[in-house]
Amino acid sequence: MSGEVITIFVGQAGAQLATFYWELLCTEYGIKTNGFLYESSIVVDPTTQAFFTEKAISGYKPLTLIVDLEPTAIDKIKIGNYKCLFDEKCLIHGFEDAANNYAKGYYTVGREMIDLVLCHIRRIYETCCNLQRFIIFRSSGGGTGSGFTTLLLEHLTEIYPKVSKMDFTISSTPNLSMIKVEPYNAMLTTCGSLAYEDCCFILENESLYDICKKKLNIGLVTYTNLNRLQAQITGNMITSMLSKDVNGGPNARLDDLRKILVPYPRVPFSIIAYSPLTTPSLAAYSDLSVYQLMQECFQPDNQVVKCDCRTGAYISGCLLYNGDVSKNDISKALVDSKDRH
Repeated sequence: MSGEVITIFVGQAGAQLATFYWELLCTEYGIKTNGFLYESSIVVDPTTQAFFTEKAISGYKPLTLIVDLEPTAIDKIKIGNYKCLFDEKCLIHGFEDAANNYAKGYYTVGREMIDLVLCHIRRIYETCCNLQRFIIFRSSGGGTGSGFTTLLLEHLTEIYPKVSKMDFTISSTPNLSMIKVEPYNAMLTTCGSLAYEDCCFILENESLYDICKKKLNIGLVTYTNLNRLQAQITGNMITSMLSKDVNGGPNARLDDLRKILVPYPRVPFSIIAYSPLTTPSLAAYSDLSVYQLMQECFQPDNQVVKCDCRTGAYISGCLLYNGDVSKNDISKALVDSKDRH
C-alpha cells in the first residue's frame, strides 16, 4: 500500500467542499452514505485504505478532519445526507468566527481551538500505518482559511516534520470577492504557504464559474456547482496518483508529484487544468484522443486560474491520466506537443 492520506477541510469554504469531495470518493469506491459497501461481496480496492479506515460496526470512516471556527457549516454536515459517514469527533467547530480577519484566525480565536484540533489529528494519525501526506482544503480569503490554516500548518510542521503537506487553496478574485480584506488575508497566508507547505495548488471561483457557464452550459451557477466541479478536479488528481497501473503496481506517489512540480522550495504554487470538460448530454458522444486531451489542458479556458500561460514559459508540468490510456499514445502526444512548442 502506498500509504494513508489525511485530508483537512478548514473554514466555511472547506466545510462546504467536504461533503461533495467525500460524495465523489464514496462513489468511486462503492461506499454508501452510511459507510458500508453497496455489495458485501464486492472486491475492495486496496487504495481505499488510503482514504478510509474500516471498522467492523460502523463500516468505512474517512481519514479526515473538518474544522471551522463557527458552527454553521459543520451543523449542515451533521444533518446532511452524509451525517452517518463521518465520525462526530472529526467535525470540530467553535462558537466565534474569525470575521474574515487573518489576525483573529491566527492570534486570538484560532489559538483557542488549535490544541483541540491537534489532539484529533493525533488520534487519526495513530490509526495510520504509513501516513503519506496531509492534504488541506481551504479558502485564502477568509479569516479561518487564511489565519487558522497558517497556524495549523505551523504546528503540523513542528509535530510531523517528515510528513508532507499539500494544499488546495481557493484564491480570492477581484470580480467575485465580496469582502475588501480578502486580498490582504491571501497575502498574509502566502507567507505561511511558503514556509510550511510542500506544494500548493491554486483555484479561483471566477475561473470555476466561467467553466460552469461556458463549458458545462449551466444557466444559473451556484456554489453547489462550483464545489462539485472543484471536488471532481481535486479528487481525480489524488485518486489517479494512488491507482494501479496495468501491471498492478502503483502509478506514482504523491511525493513524486511534489518533486516534479516544485523545482525550488520557494516556488510551491501550481496551476491546475482539467480535461475533458463537457456536458452530460455530450459526454456519451465525445471521443477525444490523448493528444486532444493534452492540448486542452494547455488552453486558458480549461485552467482553474485566470491567467494565460501561453505568454510565458513552463518551469515544470505533470499530466495525470485517469482511465484506459495507452502509454504509447501518451509518449507520442508528448513528442508532438514539444515539436509544436
